[in-house]
Amino acid sequence: TFNGSVTVTKNGGTNAQSNGNNVFNGVTSITNSGTGYLLLTNGAVGRNETFNSTATFNTTNTGGLYIGYQRNVTFNSNVIVNNPTGSGVIYLGYNGAVNLSSGSTISCGTFSTSNLYLYKLSQTGSTALNLSPGNTGGVHIYQSSITGNLTVNAGIITAQTSTFAAAVNYSVGGTIMNNWSAGGNTYNGVLTINNSSSGYFGFGNGTADTYNDDVYINNTSTTGGRIIFGNSSNNQFNGNIYVSQSGPNTAAGGIAIGWGGTFPIINIAATKSIITSGTYNSGYLQLFRVQQADATPINLNTTGTTNVVLTNNIFTGALTVTAPDITPNGGTYNGATTFNKTGGTGNHNSGNLNIFNSTCTINQTSSTGYFMLGYNSADQFNDDITVTSTAIGGIRLGHNGGTGTPTLASGKTINIGGAGFSAGYLHLGSFTQLGNAAMNLPMTGTTSAFYVTNPAGPCVLGGALNVTAADIYIQGGTFNGATVFTKTGGTSTHNNGNQNIFNSTLTINQQSNTGYFML
Repeated sequence: TFNGSVTVTKNGGTNAQSNGNNVFNGVTSITNSGTGYLLLTNGAVGRNETFNSTATFNTTNTGGLYIGYQRNVTFNSNVIVNNPTGSGVIYLGYNGAVNLSSGSTISCGTFSTSNLYLYKLSQTGSTALNLSPGNTGGVHIYQSSITGNLTVNAGIITAQTSTFAAAVNYSVGGTIMNNWSAGGNTYNGVLTINNSSSGYFGFGNGTADTYNDDVYINNTSTTGGRIIFGNSSNNQFNGNIYVSQSGPNTAAGGIAIGWGGTFPIINIAATKSIITSGTYNSGYLQLFRVQQADATPINLNTTGTTNVVLTNNIFTGALTVTAPDITPNGGTYNGATTFNKTGGTGNHNSGNLNIFNSTCTINQTSSTGYFMLGYNSADQFNDDITVTSTAIGGIRLGHNGGTGTPTLASGKTINIGGAGFSAGYLHLGSFTQLGNAAMNLPMTGTTSAFYVTNPAGPCVLGGALNVTAADIYIQGGTFNGATVFTKTGGTSTHNNGNQNIFNSTLTINQQSNTGYFML
């Protein structure tokens, strides 16, 4: 038992250990300045350690400092950890547990290049903890129960198999972060994640996490930094997910909600949603194998150079995506779906199947890239399709090459929406319309164009078709209803040697002085 202050400094390269069973009643400072490790509380069962006044633990060389390595440690006052020089790690707990009494805190000075490991920390009370070693230090939390608000500012942060009762704020910066948390965590308060680093910050690697309150994901990296959730199945989000990206980041950086694992990787609870909060102007936003519990709408609105990537999700509610690039890499859409493409390059589904069980609306305002569904896939449209275009990027339902065979359900049609179709093209490639619903496509403007092509078999339109456009290219289709083509301008167009079959009346209205129309 030590009733006065204690200052201990270990030097040299020899490893050293203490068997514990000590009580420190005064202010205590323990430093490892050597290259060998120093183990405390390393004795037999029952040889626990108690600190009743402020305890400071320092490493200043390569040797590590381990408190509670084998047996339990109780802190009844504040704990301070420092690593002013060197790379010696500091462990609080390992096989032994760490008990932090009510009103006591753990805090960090700036770390040189070291890491703080918290094992089996059990906090009593709700005192806030601030673990901020800076961008050259790391904080790792294992098998802990933290009941106060937690703030961590570090170059590396991981957490695994721990429970957080209150708000948690993680901020990662610098260049050393490229780490997954192994998962198994439960966050009962609001979780805020900030990444300004050049690396990835991953959650739920191998074991799912549970988030019982809102999650705020803020990526401010300008050098490819990422925030990733779910390299495992059944990560549960019981609050809203708010995402922002304001780097501007590179194309390789962004936010991924879902990364790897069998479906579902991400579960979103009833009444909760994914929400773009504030600025999202660069990098990517990925939703991968996400499942909704109910029909709460999801509205994702991004700008700048962003790419919203949708892969193998099941959306129960309405989905609206507004972005320069939208990559629809397969999924089931049970609510009304709207894609607003505002810029970027050409986007398609990469051969992955999309199924739309409600209306699908495509609004094209990009002059730099097309938007395509049915690329090398048999995409299914089980409700009406609405298209608008005010720029020349183009909309494709099926490709002009490949194996895609998209299908429109019986009784459903393609419409021109309220914004009109005043520029660009609408391309139907090996597209089949079942049933005989009428299709009226009044396209305006001098650059509007309508294509029918047959890369994987003829395009089949079951109902009456009425198309008005500057250019009309009919290059391999079967038309079972009365068909009207009205050419208003453009250049000369023909069938390019492909057979067309008209099983009802055909009307051709030529209003162009600049090009012929040929079948």
